[in-house]
Amino acid sequence: MSSITITGNRRVQLPAEMWREVAIWLSRPDWRTLLHVPHPLRRFALDLFFRDIFLQFDVYGYHPGDVGPKLGVKELEAWHSKRSLDIMTRILRDRSFANRVRTLKVLMCDHRESRLADVIDDFNIVFLSEALHRMAGLKELYLYGSPMFLHVLVSHLPRISPRLQAVTVKYHTYDGQVYFPRIPTPWDHLEQLCVYPTAEDLSMYSGGLQQLARTLRRLRMAHRSNITPTIATLAANLTHLELITPWGAVDEISLFQVVLGNCEHLESLRLIGCPQQTHSVYFRQYPHSLPRLRDFGVCLAPGLLMVVDPDFFPAICDFLRDRPMLESLELNSYAAQNDQTAFGFDMRVWEFLSSLQHLRILSTRTVDTIPHKRMVELIPRSVKTLTLSMCDWHLEKMLQEVRLIALALSNADRRSIIVGWLAG
Repeated sequence: MSSITITGNRRVQLPAEMWREVAIWLSRPDWRTLLHVPHPLRRFALDLFFRDIFLQFDVYGYHPGDVGPKLGVKELEAWHSKRSLDIMTRILRDRSFANRVRTLKVLMCDHRESRLADVIDDFNIVFLSEALHRMAGLKELYLYGSPMFLHVLVSHLPRISPRLQAVTVKYHTYDGQVYFPRIPTPWDHLEQLCVYPTAEDLSMYSGGLQQLARTLRRLRMAHRSNITPTIATLAANLTHLELITPWGAVDEISLFQVVLGNCEHLESLRLIGCPQQTHSVYFRQYPHSLPRLRDFGVCLAPGLLMVVDPDFFPAICDFLRDRPMLESLELNSYAAQNDQTAFGFDMRVWEFLSSLQHLRILSTRTVDTIPHKRMVELIPRSVKTLTLSMCDWHLEKMLQEVRLIALALSNADRRSIIVGWLAG
């Protein structure tokens, strides 16, 4: 129990749980300040502030026109390196400090054009591995760096951090060569995996993903070939799926067929790809699938051998109709009007948007054939965050529409709204 003075010598005893609730609502700068204050909140601020650790080993390049090296950049690199080494040393020496860490982010990128030297040497890789092994409470790990630096570290993660629940590995290019590790196993507690980009050889991932099928709930991947067969083994337990990948050619199984037919627990689905067959038939075939869907996004990407599907977006709209749990939606077609017509991105899509009375986040594209004021009227009044990709509007007209949309939405709800405009 902790006490707080009210008036004079009167003190009221407050339970530790109450102080912790107060600390949770404070900002990170407040936690930093409380580290130096003799107050009951200090202990909780200490736990919360060091719950998230960020290490950086970046190296930056210099422009050819520079007379000499920029001392500011070199000093910044040295500062980040010393800071990261000091934190890892503290983790190795102080077990209580190491046990506080729940999230670790490590950046080790080479931003120079030539990239002639390594960013992080073997000593620091071993040092980082030992630090990871000491953080017994670590739940989330984010790694961003060149594959050459990461492939050894990632391959040993299940051994040095067996209780990880979320892993993100984002690769930075290195001399045109790619060293992608296989997804290591066993990982008995892993629920979230993000790997971007992935290797050309999909077999490097199939075995590891299949062994993660029992625990994996969130998956985010990017691949140049169709990974639908791999997704099929994970579909039953996934709650969040985000893919940047082909959806399946004419002679291949459709990604939508697998997802709509098997992902009964899915709450968030975001897909970016090029349609190479008529995927709309699967939205008609499974009209009541994904009953728990809260977040949905489909974005058409340019590619070869596109197959015209005029019912694509109308089928999606009918599939999403009468879903009160849907809070976030992204529907993005190509910019050219002929391409929009080829996939049914027209007035029917905008009329459907007006029926989503519980929608809070909307990202879509304007259509030149629809009057501007009409589109403003069709935006649901519940939307708080709006992103519009424009086609051929002039700047002056764009600014007019920004004011109209903001005014229309503020009349329905005085809370804040963000309106974003993307060209092209």
